[in-house]
Amino acid sequence: MAGRQALIAEVLKSMKTDFENVKPDGYEEVVCPLCLRPFTLERGSQRRPSAEHIRPSSLGGTLEFPVVTCTDCNNAHGRQLEAHLTKAMHAFDFLDGKGVMPVKIENEFGHVSANLDWNATPITFKVVGEKASDTRAVEALPGVFRQDAKIRFTVKFGFAPEPYWRAVLRIGYLAAFFQFGYRYVFSAGAAQVREILDGAAVPENLIMKARPDLEPPLPLLVHALGDSILVLFRTDSLITRWTAVVLPGPNGSLWTDLAKAEMNARHLLMNFKFDKTGASINFRFAREPIKEMRNLRVPDADTSGD
Repeated sequence: MAGRQALIAEVLKSMKTDFENVKPDGYEEVVCPLCLRPFTLERGSQRRPSAEHIRPSSLGGTLEFPVVTCTDCNNAHGRQLEAHLTKAMHAFDFLDGKGVMPVKIENEFGHVSANLDWNATPITFKVVGEKASDTRAVEALPGVFRQDAKIRFTVKFGFAPEPYWRAVLRIGYLAAFFQFGYRYVFSAGAAQVREILDGAAVPENLIMKARPDLEPPLPLLVHALGDSILVLFRTDSLITRWTAVVLPGPNGSLWTDLAKAEMNARHLLMNFKFDKTGASINFRFAREPIKEMRNLRVPDADTSGD
């Protein structure tokens, strides 16, 4: 805890210097970059400064890129959105053939809660507990699994697209703040992002999968791209993957213009050069996996149950 408090004090000192250089009229105290309310050291206050993981700790993030937000924003935004991001990554793992996914198998007697592993040969369903299922439905289950059987089930991905998109936008916003400081926070583009984080409708087609041809030396990259900002970050679940998000630049941008990057994702190639290592790495892009989920079909295979 002492180490965390020392880090917060160090980062706040740097933030204060930056804030005093760029603060607009009407701001006299350093503010949280998310809600723009002044920090306070008052015990128990929701505006006390707290250290943020730009990349969630549940997906391999550490405080290697430290920023400070108020406790309220850290808790309300971070935890609520982070759960959807983490579950989304686990769902993407499943789509890519790693891990299992909870499902609900339905028959004439009710439902059975099970875990589906469709990467297994044959595909397997494992019942996860009698209390989570209807007893008669469990008893009837062996008769369901037979050759050429049609099994009706519902996959529980456990996340909603909108909170997932907001979580990715939040990572992008905090990464832009880490890179550009309050100069970005007080810009028109940052105000656009905050509106989304505060509940405005989430624009689609801002997020892409990214694939480097070599392992980058940093897990978070920020790149100014014309009137926009491109943020790439690594997550570590069962599969290590890179996600890219396009944000409005300081002058603001039309969301529809930013969405064009995702629409052309399969044609995008970007080169990053790293001064300290001398590495030059190409990133290739693709559309995010949510579109795959919406057209999800279980592959043909024999079925068996445990």
